[in-house]
Amino acid sequence: MLLSPTVEKRHAVLAFEPKSNGFTVRDLNTTNGTYLNHRRISADHPETVFNLDLLRFGYDIHFIQNCKKG
Repeated sequence: MLLSPTVEKRHAVLAFEPKSNGFTVRDLNTTNGTYLNHRRISADHPETVFNLDLLRFGYDIHFIQNCKKG
């Protein structure tokens, strides 16, 4: 859980994809948006997250490291 005034309680879904052994992120129609590498992502289409990608939820920024399971 991220505690920030720009991050909603149900903001995004970060999901493990067994088929690719990696992760995807999807916005949940939020006001302040979810961004992957400075590009706002759609609620309609999950985006693949790679090592060293930049995720932003509202104004909170997070770097992804070692995003493969295991």
